[in-house]
Amino acid sequence: MVINTSLSEQLIQIVQTFKESDKKLTRTVREKIRTVQKGRYFDSKIQQKDILIIASMWYGMATAKCIKYDPVDLLNQILDDPIKALKDLDRLIKLIKIGVLDSRLKRVSANVKNKEIRISIDKELLFETEIYISKGFLRKLVTNQEIQSEETRPYRTNKNFINDWFAYVVAVRDLSVSRFIVNYSQTDESTSNELYSVAQKWQRIEENLSKTQKRFPLMEISDEYNLDHNEQIIIMYLLKQEIDNSDCEESELIEIISKDRYDLHKNRTYLLPNANLIINGIVETKNTLGFRSKADVRLCSDIARRLLNEAPVGEENKLEEILRGNPIISCLHPKQQIDDLILDENLKQTLLKGLGQYRSNVSKTLDEWGLLETSSIKNSHGLLILLYGQPGTGKTFCAGAIANYLKKPLLTTDISKILSAWVGESEKNVRNIFLTYDRIIKRTHSAPILLLNEADQFLSKRGETTRSTDRMYNQMQNLFLEAFEEFPGILICTTNLRDNFDPAFSRRFHLKLQFPFPKINERIKLWQLHIPKSVPGVDEIDINHLASRYELSGGQISVVIKNAATEAAGRKSHEKILKQEDLEKFCLLELNSSFGSAQKRYGFAI
Repeated sequence: MVINTSLSEQLIQIVQTFKESDKKLTRTVREKIRTVQKGRYFDSKIQQKDILIIASMWYGMATAKCIKYDPVDLLNQILDDPIKALKDLDRLIKLIKIGVLDSRLKRVSANVKNKEIRISIDKELLFETEIYISKGFLRKLVTNQEIQSEETRPYRTNKNFINDWFAYVVAVRDLSVSRFIVNYSQTDESTSNELYSVAQKWQRIEENLSKTQKRFPLMEISDEYNLDHNEQIIIMYLLKQEIDNSDCEESELIEIISKDRYDLHKNRTYLLPNANLIINGIVETKNTLGFRSKADVRLCSDIARRLLNEAPVGEENKLEEILRGNPIISCLHPKQQIDDLILDENLKQTLLKGLGQYRSNVSKTLDEWGLLETSSIKNSHGLLILLYGQPGTGKTFCAGAIANYLKKPLLTTDISKILSAWVGESEKNVRNIFLTYDRIIKRTHSAPILLLNEADQFLSKRGETTRSTDRMYNQMQNLFLEAFEEFPGILICTTNLRDNFDPAFSRRFHLKLQFPFPKINERIKLWQLHIPKSVPGVDEIDINHLASRYELSGGQISVVIKNAATEAAGRKSHEKILKQEDLEKFCLLELNSSFGSAQKRYGFAI
């Protein structure tokens, strides 16, 4: 060990001179103390009596190997006056706070409102503990370094700020199951030290921030979403876990922010579906969103990038990031044009006018006029559309055309993804749909369109709840009704059987459009639409004959063309041509194999 002989000798000489002076602060003693002060070993907070206390403790260590001192006995040895000794207990508190001295016991408390940890040193505690030179100060004392307390410095970069936060949340984790708001003078020493470490790291963040002029992403996000201290710990711990490529369980997060078993139960609300972090799309949980991942909970990727001050996720990718791993909802970017929608012209104009009213927010004006107050549809922000008709008549195609027309992505789901054999899972899946949608519109600049295919299967008339499955369906329908009431965007439901709909749902749709089976002129347009001009032999096809002879829907026509073209493409090279007989063959097959279809009429051209 290399001893800083200059300072060590000076401290010992101060004590020796002080004893020779009959424990009086004579001019000689003061001069020796000032010499140490001029050496800039101590910062300006350290006064002459403080140096005398430090020198006495160092002298005891060097001569008698006395490491720990009773605070009152120490001051009495130096001052030889009990009254002055009691007054100078404040000096010991100051030396502990700035890290020169340390004590066996520490008292730590928390602000109940903000969950912020504080170290409190008081005279009462000094009567219960022993003090000693801190390890950090001792390390500097026995080297050739200048001795200064750790200064509070402003954060220069977000990286420095984040690193201090990481050190803090790790210390909180190590403290484990919550031991914050108690008197730690009665706990074991290891627990007290862990708590003290947490408090020190938090105070370092606060003190450095007090000197910092700039604001960092965590502070901006906290203000934007009104995050409390526990929520900040959650997102910073998740950020660290993501950087370390480590999974995180919900129970682990709740334990980190809890102080006892009661708190453990209460803090589960931080990760419930209606929690601040979940609703605003800051944190994702498998329990609420059902994403496919090993982790129970994760930080939304665009929030992680923002916290790290990296380039934000672009609008075109943000939706995909939010839906990452979601097993219920798929995202499409339809290419079909509204002009390609083969519908009666009056029906198409009705649809376009409804979309135009949504774009111009006509409902807001109607609400101001007081016309929506008595309406059965209370939602004045969204547009709910019901498309009904026989299979293959273009309902799903229309939904895609609407999305493309409004330049919005299309979110889709269907009954097969929602229903589950497990108790409660189907209801959770319904909540997942609308919770995810709410998160999307809060985090993106454009609300997508939500499509519920085959909606009659979960919006049908309700019957008696004699079985558990009946109760499940009723609960699902209640969730759908509640979501429809306040839906903020465009929702499209398709059904083949409108009459099966529960009247409560029917009243909630702004537009209900029937897609009739296509007539001959519409079938001609459908054949023209679905046969690309690039297919060899297309010029020889008699579309008028096919349209008049075979009463097929648009969906059926598409299937016929694909099947016929597949067969033609499998022939030898000189025969790779789509022929009239190919299409007629598959028209017959389609008509004869249509399940439950009433449209099986074919014969002479009309």
